[in-house]
Amino acid sequence: MNDSRQNNDFRNIVYSLWFNWTLSTGAVALPILLSLWIPMPWIPILSLVLMLAMISYTRGAYANKTTMSYTLTAIVVRTLLISAVIMEGILIAYNHGIVAQFFDSEELNSELPFLPVLIFCPVMLCVGIVYRMLGKRTSTFQKCDALFGSYVERGFIGNIVKEESRYQISTVIAMNAVATVLAVIYYFVFYINVNINSADAFFLCWFPFIGYLLVTVFMGTRYVSLWGYYAQDVEGSNTRMGEKTWLRYLVMCDDSIYLARNEEFFDIPGMDKIDTPASLFVPFREKAPRSYASEVFAHLSALGEDKFVLRFMYLSQEAEGLSNIVHYIVTVKEQEIIDKSSLHGKWYTISQLQRLIYNRDIAPILASEIHRLYTVAMAWKTYDRDGKRLYKIKNYRPLFRFSGIGDWDVDFNDPHWLQVARFNEDKPFFRLRRWIRRVTGGEY
Repeated sequence: MNDSRQNNDFRNIVYSLWFNWTLSTGAVALPILLSLWIPMPWIPILSLVLMLAMISYTRGAYANKTTMSYTLTAIVVRTLLISAVIMEGILIAYNHGIVAQFFDSEELNSELPFLPVLIFCPVMLCVGIVYRMLGKRTSTFQKCDALFGSYVERGFIGNIVKEESRYQISTVIAMNAVATVLAVIYYFVFYINVNINSADAFFLCWFPFIGYLLVTVFMGTRYVSLWGYYAQDVEGSNTRMGEKTWLRYLVMCDDSIYLARNEEFFDIPGMDKIDTPASLFVPFREKAPRSYASEVFAHLSALGEDKFVLRFMYLSQEAEGLSNIVHYIVTVKEQEIIDKSSLHGKWYTISQLQRLIYNRDIAPILASEIHRLYTVAMAWKTYDRDGKRLYKIKNYRPLFRFSGIGDWDVDFNDPHWLQVARFNEDKPFFRLRRWIRRVTGGEY
């Protein structure tokens, strides 16, 4: 029963990846083809309409928590917006005679002020390159982390989606690079700015659209193959572990955290590193009440429940929906309490932990937990929920400490604080970007 559900979930996600690719890249390819029949002044308007449609589509996907590549849709939205601005600017320049001041009027054609392929493709190429260079620093990636958890926490399917997102960006860069080079060569070698003849129509309109169709078919066969590979119980598909809940406890005392070299998951890539020694799998539970989690930790550590204070941190769900991870913080008054428990490890200060993170010597899941802990704590200490500074000192950063973490009046499970951390009053053009976010529903 679990296998059937997992297969269906993965099939739906693979289909959503292909559908998202088809819809997103099609939104750019379509106006290039339609420019054969639509007057040029209408192309910027069509571009903006398609942009709003993509924003609405992405907003619905976010609301439904659909696992797909949101980065591609963000690239397309920005491509459509920038292209529309460029095309409208060219039209205004034509109408006000600005272009005629720089070019021979006999070489100008007001009915063909621009060729869409020479705007959409270079713009999408540049936007794709920027997103590839920024990687995890893009607002889209950070928002997905805030809403759905890091790729480590999203399990096998989460990793697949992350890798496919990178592959789709690389494919977008490659196909637009080819389209741009070929269009530029044709424009300077063969194109005459009088009208669009049959050869012009093929190379400047039909050829890019046919290329989009061919790549879309290729992506479809790729995802069919990916689905077939997964369905054979491939090695590394950890969804075969069945429904489970992973309880994880970060043990702290003052400004130190208790960690150990992981000896349990050496067969899982990236897990043979330093991690919390207090974690275990239990049968799947949608929620793990504090009393239950406290009882489990007491049994795990052989300590009385009066020896420690437990605090819920956050819940992360694997993309396939069959498993989840519940993260807790455990604080003790004295380090000797843990030293005398059944847990085996050693205490690390914050500076030592920073060195471990820098050297990438901690388990990815622990790195994700520390990142969330630090990000939420610093956002809560620095800004209010609207992103405005609590202190009238620009770029002021309070000191980060573990001490007193059990008493902090902040919800680590609230993704809003992760968004405040990346969008606040210390960011450039805060008020303008806040207005744009309100207009676009907070997506861009």
